[in-house]
Amino acid sequence: MGILNDADRQPLAAAPVDPTIPVAPAITTQGTPVEQCYAAMVHVDKHHARHVENVNSIARPGDPLAPFTNEGWAERLRSFDATPAAKAVGEHMQAVDRYVADAEADAARIRDALRPGDDVAAQVKAQRDWSRTKGSLDAADDGTVLSAARNAIRNATDTELPTVAEEIRPYLDARGVPGDWLDDALGQRVPEYGQARDRVRVAHKQRAVLAHDAAKLHKQIHEGRRSEVPLVDPRNVTAQRYA
Repeated sequence: MGILNDADRQPLAAAPVDPTIPVAPAITTQGTPVEQCYAAMVHVDKHHARHVENVNSIARPGDPLAPFTNEGWAERLRSFDATPAAKAVGEHMQAVDRYVADAEADAARIRDALRPGDDVAAQVKAQRDWSRTKGSLDAADDGTVLSAARNAIRNATDTELPTVAEEIRPYLDARGVPGDWLDDALGQRVPEYGQARDRVRVAHKQRAVLAHDAAKLHKQIHEGRRSEVPLVDPRNVTAQRYA
């Protein structure tokens, strides 16, 4: 048996870690799909900045001691795109798309519930209700018909509202009067529908912000640079219409 010395008892030294190889695992996120997507992007932004610093700290192209050719250096910078963290951004954006679609479906469900019934009794009542409303609209000239239509929505009873809301848009179209205000007016009359429309509006805005952030990260990664410009936080979006 050979003689062991102190050197034999030392553990094998770990292989040196190449700092130019990006290490960025995907993270576990919480909250709404929008919040989770933004958190994942912030995570990517932070780790990508560190990766760029690590690669550039080795040596820049043109330096006679640089371990990479210009092409190899650029490729190593872009290699961050293959990390689990970077790949997870696309999955989060897909979840946000589903979130937007769910908000739209919810608003559509509430709007459908505001339509007149299909049974005979409901149809007879709808014809009677619309006949009264149409009479007041027919009496209005082109300059006052829009105001009359708004009053018709505002003053309709809860039982009359489904019919008035269903019939008034084609009536206005026939008279060449814009009806794009109708859904907002319905939202004021039916708070549940108004809130659902607000959720749709916010979801679309948030999706647009996240798409901007995703494009920004993609550009940074493929250009091999870090950015001092922060990502835009979609949580600051409101339902307020843009001017």
